[in-house]
Amino acid sequence: IELENNEMFSAEFINNFSHELKTPLVSITGLISLMKKPNFPEAKRLEYLKIIEEEANRLSTITTNVLSLSKLEGQEIIKDKNKYNLSEQIRNCVLLLEKKWRKKKLSLSLDFDEYNIFANEDMLKQVWVNLLDNAIKFSYDKSNLIVDINRNDDCLVIRITNNGPTISDENKKLIFNKFYQVDKTHQVEGNGIGLSIVNKIVKLHNGKVEVESKEELTSFIVYIPK
Repeated sequence: IELENNEMFSAEFINNFSHELKTPLVSITGLISLMKKPNFPEAKRLEYLKIIEEEANRLSTITTNVLSLSKLEGQEIIKDKNKYNLSEQIRNCVLLLEKKWRKKKLSLSLDFDEYNIFANEDMLKQVWVNLLDNAIKFSYDKSNLIVDINRNDDCLVIRITNNGPTISDENKKLIFNKFYQVDKTHQVEGNGIGLSIVNKIVKLHNGKVEVESKEELTSFIVYIPK
């Protein structure tokens, strides 16, 4: 039964991956075909080139994330841990995404103390970038994005909260699965891999990640041992 489930999961993974690759490829080839027409308007050409660039970047992100997840799934222990300032790292990740949250005119709250952690710095950076990017993507325009860091008895607790559509209980159970997307219309940019990467990295650090969502407030909470 376990083998059968694995085969079904692999088939579903390949099907979803193929779909995610096919969509931008169809868009790119279609636009290039249109641009080959004689006397194609220059304004349209520039518009289509911009779309092609965006779709090419999307393809690059998908393949990079799949390779990253594949590498993580073959990993059982973490090497290259060091002690560093987690608070500073999260602030830097917020700055990396400044263009995105400014575009949506979000109000940011980053009111937390300085916390140090012993972990793999590069891997946890992927966690914060993915979670922050996800929170920004699903935030209402001109709403709030809140990041809190607290310490309990045995771990650091990082909470990233945004104002956006409530995630149903059913979706919360599946949200960390590969290629699973809450937005079935695909109107929100994404490929459903980022949260799988987050979950795997946090587990490798002997931590856990949870999601809470009610009344249009959604929080992703990461627990990482100190």
